[in-house]
Amino acid sequence: MPYIFEFPADDALRLKERMPLLEEVGVFLAEYGENQFILREHPIWMAEEEIESGIYEMCDMLLLTKEVSIKKYRAELAIMMSCKRSIKANHRIDDHSARQLLYQLSQCDNPYNCPHGRPVLVHFTKSDMEKMFRRIQENHTSLRELGKY
Repeated sequence: MPYIFEFPADDALRLKERMPLLEEVGVFLAEYGENQFILREHPIWMAEEEIESGIYEMCDMLLLTKEVSIKKYRAELAIMMSCKRSIKANHRIDDHSARQLLYQLSQCDNPYNCPHGRPVLVHFTKSDMEKMFRRIQENHTSLRELGKY
């Protein structure tokens, strides 16, 4: 199935001028109608399901920064994939999967935050936990303190 990419006229013109930069990273587009390009070749490492979005992203990168960085593209792709494939709320996993996940997390350079900066691990003190489970109530006088026990 051929991949056809359409751009606004001014973007298409700038892409034509910067086409050699795309070719340096293994993306070969050919003009195909007005403001359209057809994909002739793409990097072998690019998975089938990411071709369309990946080529558009590389073209956007080129239009915005006048350069295409495979390293930056792959880093952004990894971030996006990690979020899409993350375990969501109310998704149950078995013990083996949980242990495997914790082991993989322990191997990360930064196990404390996701690539977008959100916390992965949270520290609660014993007091925090007791408050959450209403074992301690703030500004509360216990019966023991009142001398009832």
